[in-house]
Parts: sequence; structure tokens; C-alpha cells
Amino acid sequence: MQPLAKESPASPDLPPHVQDLVLHDFRRIEPGLDAMLEVLGRQGAREIWHKHGTFYDHLLGVWRILAAWQQPSDVCRLGLMHSVYSNSFVRMRVFDARQEAGRDTVRELIGEEAERLVHLFCTIRREELLRLGDLEVPADGILVGTIAGDEKVRLSRRDLGVFLVVTMADYAEQFFGWQDRLFGLPDRDGTRRGGPHALWPGESRPGLWMGLDALLGLRAAKCGVEPLPPVFDRCTARIERATEGEACDLYWSVVADPAAQDDAAHAERTLREAARLNPFVAEPHVLLGQICVTQHRWDDALAAAGRALELQAQWATPWDKRLSWEAWVAWTRVLLKAAREREWPADALGIIGLGEVRPGR
Repeated sequence: MQPLAKESPASPDLPPHVQDLVLHDFRRIEPGLDAMLEVLGRQGAREIWHKHGTFYDHLLGVWRILAAWQQPSDVCRLGLMHSVYSNSFVRMRVFDARQEAGRDTVRELIGEEAERLVHLFCTIRREELLRLGDLEVPADGILVGTIAGDEKVRLSRRDLGVFLVVTMADYAEQFFGWQDRLFGLPDRDGTRRGGPHALWPGESRPGLWMGLDALLGLRAAKCGVEPLPPVFDRCTARIERATEGEACDLYWSVVADPAAQDDAAHAERTLREAARLNPFVAEPHVLLGQICVTQHRWDDALAAAGRALELQAQWATPWDKRLSWEAWVAWTRVLLKAAREREWPADALGIIGLGEVRPGR
């Protein structure tokens, strides 16, 4: 008798496909993923540095976000391989598109249509996708330049929309504060700090990428992409850079200052203002949840942790990249469990002993 297929432990707090991602049960979503990852690793993707880790980690992270957004298989596979031929932004050639054998390998792994998207994505000048002064998209798509001299190609509305969604996932997975310093982006007071001498990884505070991602989402919606990513109120909202920056500063003023954390009332006011200014990030709600459970304000804790988990399920990547997405999700579920059971440790050893997140355990 064949053994029954093992089911993922039920979680009342996460959609089933997101729970599969937390458990790394990726085959439920993409049966061929193990083979794809094995080839990427063998081809050297684990040896290539990439902003917040290795190229291998980044590719898997982009795939995970797109899977959480329940994008079609070809789009998820594009995310997994999106820069493996290198592109106009990066030098990360895992496969050589100039050699037919290179494209054949990728085509055999991910299929004809997904490989077409990968090759096109690596051929165009990606920076032209970021010209977002006019969000409208003509019915016949747009012309964009390529890395091959003056040649141009026409992107259909569908291909453009797919590339915008993948770019949203790409930026969400990789950007953190080091890039802001690297490019010497201006602070809210207009001063510029950093530049090419900025030491990696820096303090690893959250980066200012959400305003751009929101614009990409708005334009993807104009392309008629379905399903739209669930973030930014399903790609209907935007956030101004100044507002995003203020929210990040408020959050970081609590995170980076133990004295601010010792004043619970001040920390709570600051975090609530950060969450109001940027309602699209989970981490301020996570910290609010902990403040509330320590004060035995169970209903407030339940609301804060519940909102945090909802946002974590939408993004499938952390905003505060000092910790992994899985770690943020696990801690948030610890807070939810405590709020439901109306019990929180009174000493350090009790908190160190926390870990189980399933109800009734």
C-alpha cells in the first residue's frame, strides 16, 4: 500500500499556500523546484554575491514572493531565473544565453514560455521600466531598448505587466538601508550621506523601496495583470517617499535605542505613528504586539499580531531584513498564541523558553 501523502500542519492564521512556504514544502506549489534549485546551485548561483546574501538565496526569495502572490507558474519560474543570463543592471551570468546549450538547459528546466520571458527580461534595458511619470499603457504595449546597441523590442501589455510584478518582488526581496546609503539618497532634511564608500551591510535598517514598488503595482494594474499582488491594497495605493522615510525613521528610533524601548508608552506611540504612516509593513505591528502582551492587553495584542501576520503573508519577505521572514512569522505567531491563551512569561527565562506556535501545545 502506498503511504498517504503527508499534509502540512494546519494553521488557522495563514493561507494554505503561505503555510507551505513557511514549512519550505515548496513542491506543493512547484513540483519541479528541487530540480531547478539543484541546477542553479551546481551552476554556481550560491557563489555569486547579491545585495542581501547570495544570488541563489535571492532567486529563491523572489520565487517565494511570487508564489505567495499566487502568480501563474510561468511568472514564478521567471522570478526564479530572472537574471540568470545577466541583464542591464547586473553581472550574474549563471547560464550563457550566447550559447544555445545555455538556453536549452534553462528551457528544459522551466519550459518554453518561461524561458522566453527570462531571455526577454535579460535582454531589455530594465531601467526603462522605471519611467513612471505616466502610468498608462498603450493597447499595443511599449517600445523599450535592449542591451544590444540601438535595437528596440516591443513589450506587449501582458509581458510588461509580468515584468513589473516580477520587479516588485525583486526589489522587495533585496532592498535594505545599505543601498540608500550606497546611492547617497537624500534624507528627509535634504542632506546626503554615504556614497560608493558605504560599508556593506551597514546597520541593516529597512530601505526606502516601497514608494517605487507601489508605482510599479499601479502600472501593472493598468496592464491588466491577473491576479494582482495583494500588497498596497491590491495595487491600488501609493506611498510618498517622504512619508515612507518618516515611518522608517520612527520605527528605527525604537528599534535602535534601548532607552526608547524601556519607555513602553513612548515606544507604543512611536510605533503606532509609524504604522499609520506606512500601513503596508508588518514589523511595527509585531513590536506593538509584544508591548501589549507584556501589559496583558490581550485584545490589543491580538489585533496587532493579527495585522502583522496578515501583512507577512502578503509579502513573504521581511521589510526589516535583520531577520528572516520565517523568523518574523514564527515570533508573530508566538505573540498570537499568547494573546489567545492570555498568558505571557513574567521573567527572562520564561521568554527564552517560548517557541511553540500551534494552539494547545
